[in-house]
Amino acid sequence: MAKDPRQARNTETIGTLAYIPPHDACPPSSTATDENLCPDRQRILFVDDENELVELGKEMLEALGYSVTTSTGSLDALERFRAQPDAFDLIITDMTMPALNGLELARELLAIRPDLPIILCTGYSDALTGKKDKGTGIREVLMKPYAITDLVERIHKVLDATPIPPETPAV
Repeated sequence: MAKDPRQARNTETIGTLAYIPPHDACPPSSTATDENLCPDRQRILFVDDENELVELGKEMLEALGYSVTTSTGSLDALERFRAQPDAFDLIITDMTMPALNGLELARELLAIRPDLPIILCTGYSDALTGKKDKGTGIREVLMKPYAITDLVERIHKVLDATPIPPETPAV
């Protein structure tokens, strides 16, 4: 696997995460523009119980300029968030995890900060039927395996969207 995701020549896959280098990948020092999906050091909490996915996701997103905090457990992620709820601009979480699943984690996080954007990743579409935009607070659902370009597109879409008005999550 290439050390720097921006220098990868082919699609790289680990677990259920596929990395396809985007044509407009930018160095971490770049800022957001209309021409690309580069962030202005937006802060992401990336949660998945598969260590390899967490490490790869962090490496790729940081190479694109995001500030990424990772967790391999939903309870750990919840505690990190409780300690600093304003330290994150976005949560990306897996659906199927021990302790709290992705929807349960989302419910807990949204009880603390109702405006929090959350992207839920899953390999099981049946588990998420009707969950997006139905009062759950989930802004996007991303099916595994996914390419980093798809993830970055969803991140951009969610972070640029008008905030969802606070309401009691019905997860």
